[in-house]
Order: sequence, then C-alpha cells, then structure tokens
Amino acid sequence: APNAAKIHHQLIKHGYIKEYWTMTLSKTSIIDLTKSEQSLLKSFHKKTRQYINLAKRNGINIIQSDNINLAYKLYQQSAIRNNFKPLSFKDFHLRFQVFYTSKMALLLLAQTKNSQSVATLLVLLNSQNKQAAASLAGTSEKGGQLRASYLLYWEAIKLCKKLGYKKFDFDGIA
Repeated sequence: APNAAKIHHQLIKHGYIKEYWTMTLSKTSIIDLTKSEQSLLKSFHKKTRQYINLAKRNGINIIQSDNINLAYKLYQQSAIRNNFKPLSFKDFHLRFQVFYTSKMALLLLAQTKNSQSVATLLVLLNSQNKQAAASLAGTSEKGGQLRASYLLYWEAIKLCKKLGYKKFDFDGIA
C-alpha cells in the first residue's frame, strides 16, 4: 500500500512498536457494498431498520468532522457506560491523526436537530483492497436513546459505498 510505509513510520515515531501477539476478534460482520442500498438495508434485521428510521424521525443528522476532542469525549462516555478501558487520548488522537492525515479515515458525528453531537465513528479506509472498517465509536446516553448510532453506521456504509469501497467491516460488532 502506498501509504503503509508512511503510516508505519508515523507510528514508530510516536513510540509504537511492532507487536507479534495480536488480539483477533472472535466475531465480526463484513458486508458487501457492491449490493444496492435497498438490498443492503433489506439484509439488516428488522429492528435495525426500525432504529435507523427512528433516528431519522428523531432528527439525527450525520456529518463529517475533524473534531477529535469531541469524538474522544463521546468514546469515553461509551467506555464508562459499557465498562471497558478506553484508549488514552494520546493513542486515540494518534490513531486519528496518522490515518486521517493520510486520507485513510473518515470521522463521522451524529448530531441532533440543535447540532448537539451524540455519537461518533472513526472509519478506516483501505483503498488498496477497497475495504472500509469501523474502528472507534462512541455514543452519549442521549445518542443511545435517540438510536443515533444505527443511522451513523448506515450513513457510513452508504458513504463508503459511494466512495467506491467494496466491503465494510464492522470490526467486532456481530
């Protein structure tokens, strides 16, 4: 990959080392973006489709952003609520910076009618194999109530499809 050496260099420069032990996720879902939007939506569970529509009715709007501080705040809220150890801001920011500045990532925010951000998703883009992957996500309590993340993922899928990606990996969400 043309940017692989650049990304590797940036990670090493910031103190990362090559690890020979990896944690493989036990489950993930990868969807085929070559299908029509209608076909993709129809393939989702009925409840998922209902939540996407509910988020729309709740006035949720999805935007692209570079506001890493806000994204991290939403990520932290999810970590606290779901009892997992979050990445440090330094690691979160580095992951964003290295991939985003190399044009290999999208940062999306779900916002309410009054522009309050309630969910975020960092999508990593591999232009070599035309695959996109959800990487880091977060939702506020209000975002959960409004089902914002369902619309956020759906809009991420549609955007990646529009950009020519062939697969979307939910990266551990089964």
